[in-house]
Amino acid sequence: MEIDNLELPIVDGSALPFVKLIRQAGLRAQRARRTYAKILKPLELQDGAKKIAIYPADTFTVSYAINFPHPVIGAQSLDFSPSGRAYEDGIAPARTFGFLAEVEMLLKSGLVKGGSLENVVVLDGKGVMNPEGLRFPG
Repeated sequence: MEIDNLELPIVDGSALPFVKLIRQAGLRAQRARRTYAKILKPLELQDGAKKIAIYPADTFTVSYAINFPHPVIGAQSLDFSPSGRAYEDGIAPARTFGFLAEVEMLLKSGLVKGGSLENVVVLDGKGVMNPEGLRFPG
């Protein structure tokens, strides 16, 4: 895959179209020697309310939590351990979201030029503006 721009095409706002194309192209084992990072001690970085951390573990798991003061988003969390089609079925279809109140500022900044209800979940003050709603429960 070769990208000749600063960003990937947004397509439908999810990773699913890319996952499907990779599956269609096929996977092959690589012969190159792999190197791995082994986490020996916890590392945590915090900036205000935002935090990212990595901890020693026997298995790879990603835990994610979000808390937005919006009735659709609110506080949510997810623990993910990759296996089989777990990413393709459980994460890749999730779409990016944005707030209607921020659209004008983003456009003035030269961003979201191709944004639409077809490729972004747009939230107004009360709920989801997209007619089809969310792909996963909020």
